[in-house]
Amino acid sequence: MVQGFRHKLSDVIYLPRFFKVPVPPHAVLVDGTASAEIAATNTTEAAAIEQAAPPSTFAVHDFAMFSVGENVTYPGDERGQVVGIDEDGDLQVVTDSGRKTTWYGSKCSKALSKSNRVRYTSGEVAELKDFDSKGDLLVQTQDGKVARWSRENSERILSVGDRVQHTGGEAARVVGFSRNGDVIVLKQDNGRATWLAGECT
Repeated sequence: MVQGFRHKLSDVIYLPRFFKVPVPPHAVLVDGTASAEIAATNTTEAAAIEQAAPPSTFAVHDFAMFSVGENVTYPGDERGQVVGIDEDGDLQVVTDSGRKTTWYGSKCSKALSKSNRVRYTSGEVAELKDFDSKGDLLVQTQDGKVARWSRENSERILSVGDRVQHTGGEAARVVGFSRNGDVIVLKQDNGRATWLAGECT
């Protein structure tokens, strides 16, 4: 009798109190269900996060950094100002003629822009602050004074954000300058170094 009772107990299948029912693949979520509400909430939150993400203000191509507000040139002697960066890192520009277009960042070159370093024919170096109504340069010299330089007698020189190559062949991006004019760079491995100005091109 006892053995028979034990045999019957061994045939009983016990289910856990909580168990999960797998959702079949390719299941359709119907509006109004909890799953649909969760999916809709997640989609809305993802869209809100995407909309809240600030647009890019710069792009790096072959070590050179291009920023919104900067002037650039394109093959064919076209010139324009960067007004945006698209999701591929290409430059959205307004050309000197007023046309809006997108240029491949890898084909752009930097042109004279605010914050660039410039050199006058006398050899003096200054930072470009703005352009006057005639297109000449308003600069701040190394002693802190503000001056107006003729554009024809000024040239753009190596500036922060430029690609630079060492005589040893290594390339990097300019991130600053030492007091004696040597070049502080950010290398491909994200390490910083100071290169002698005379060894940079």
